Amino acid sequence: MTDFQLRRRGATQKWLLPCIACIIAVLIGVGVYRHLHPPYSKATISQAAELEMPAWEWEDAKAATRHAASDTFSDADWQLTRKMCASSNKYQKTIGMSNVALLSKTKYRTEAINIARSGATSENPQLRLMSIGALAHFHDPTWRELATKCLDSQDSSLQQGAQTLLARQKD
Repeated sequence: MTDFQLRRRGATQKWLLPCIACIIAVLIGVGVYRHLHPPYSKATISQAAELEMPAWEWEDAKAATRHAASDTFSDADWQLTRKMCASSNKYQKTIGMSNVALLSKTKYRTEAINIARSGATSENPQLRLMSIGALAHFHDPTWRELATKCLDSQDSSLQQGAQTLLARQKD
């Protein structure tokens, strides 16, 4: 071998190890990323987009709702529910309020009633009805008065919802 060939082989070997190390690092990084960030289904992504929230947040909200319905509601679920109820996103507020309505027999009952009372004055008719329904579920004495006020509303869906709520509670 000539001197030139030896120098070229040495230069190639000098860069070969760092290139292999870089490729291995990229592969490990991709593997760790995929493990920490599982792919979401197309349905989850489209639902999250419709609800104007990130896919991971939508997954967490669904899990919190499942936990509230199955009496496995945790402190982390409660923090998420409180955050959603305080959000400016009307969909998150609605999901949060639906979770609040399921907490009548938990340690979060008192604070859930306060959140439902604050939602009962909302401009969003759906959220207002959900809040009043939650208060009725909690047997809060103010729910009937709030539902009666909704009967005078200009919004027909709010009137119908209040009528239904009052009729169900008479049975």
